[in-house]
Amino acid sequence: MENAVVERGIEALQRVHGYLRKVYPAGRWGNSSASDCVELFTTRTWLYHGGGVNVPWDLLEPSMFPRVRRVHAAAVRCSGNSGGDGNGGGSVFHGVAHLGYQRLYRDLVSCRLGADCTRRLAAHRPQWAKQLEARRDGAYLEVTRFARSTMQSGVPPTSWSEFLDEGESGWWYHVQPGSGVFYHVGASLVEPTKTSMLVRLLEQWLDGGSALAAGHVRLADQLRDSTSGDPASFVGKLRLVRAGEKTCAQVGLSHVCYQRQHGYDASYTVYDTYDQLMIMLGRALGYSTLIFSASFLRPDIADAHVEPPLYRLARPSLAELVDLRLPAWARSKAEPDGTAAWLRLSRKERSRAWVADVRKRGVLSLRDPLAPSRPGLPCRFHIAPMLACEEHVSWPLRNASLQQIAGNGQCLVPARTVGNS
Repeated sequence: MENAVVERGIEALQRVHGYLRKVYPAGRWGNSSASDCVELFTTRTWLYHGGGVNVPWDLLEPSMFPRVRRVHAAAVRCSGNSGGDGNGGGSVFHGVAHLGYQRLYRDLVSCRLGADCTRRLAAHRPQWAKQLEARRDGAYLEVTRFARSTMQSGVPPTSWSEFLDEGESGWWYHVQPGSGVFYHVGASLVEPTKTSMLVRLLEQWLDGGSALAAGHVRLADQLRDSTSGDPASFVGKLRLVRAGEKTCAQVGLSHVCYQRQHGYDASYTVYDTYDQLMIMLGRALGYSTLIFSASFLRPDIADAHVEPPLYRLARPSLAELVDLRLPAWARSKAEPDGTAAWLRLSRKERSRAWVADVRKRGVLSLRDPLAPSRPGLPCRFHIAPMLACEEHVSWPLRNASLQQIAGNGQCLVPARTVGNS
């Protein structure tokens, strides 16, 4: 009996090693303990499936994934999907099973939409966020990203300007444990939402006083326009919104937030138009990355307006980050958000310069997840709907599209494989 248990344990570890070697080619698995490998695998939310990668589903800890059977069933349905209708048909599925985030946000969701979710978000300070802020360099997070054009219209990008995002920064990522693609964080600021981030950046800016304001002409103009000329009063009102004490309308900031979004009145989330101000503030304050640890949890639907009661609870969440860094030649201490030479470039020229700089600095790489500070492998990425690296398990998925499916998960299916036998 004991021998059988040992043999099953060895076989399970071999399957875990096989999976991890595919996803983390820079990993040194021979030097890793069995518990480290199994723990790493069971904490992933992004699991590659098919194409020679076999997910050891049975090793997912049931107590950690209470709905794991439904997730597994969803992945099986995807693996038999030939026409996108879930009825099966024999095609080989090459994609990703995306496990739910509830376990990562169990202190946060599900929460009641409105003030309840907002208050929980204001208090959401995970340990990893504190650790990241304490480190000024050398930290890495696994990420993925979808091209701007693909996210907005489903159309694959044909240029770098369509791959990147618009605005003051072209590089927005989803934090995605299990993608195998690592992002070099640098000096970071972590807040759960955009509302919280804007409050904290403005507080730091106001604390810096005239010493920070000197020379930042574009930022001064942006601050004046965005805060009606009174940043101190603006941030005071926004603190009440962040805490869930009052809605944006109640503090006189209806024009700032997603007011009447989807026909509902109460709002606690600033418009994405404030991204530009946050990015400019972040650069001026010396940050490399802004991290929104739960930015996809939007509490903006008032409880009383939502029927049936099931929809009054917010369940999903997702973290995202924005890279603030510009090429060294494009910025100066007095003009951190871009020198005149950078601002004169066309969107097409700027996008190419950003890509060249990200490649040169190794912002994206393939690393050992148990020792990410060790030298890694370059991520050779190209224009595609989804971020992927050559000679990595992500590469066959570069033409993927996001597909919602039943259960507690999602599948990513490359467009070229759907409908093929």
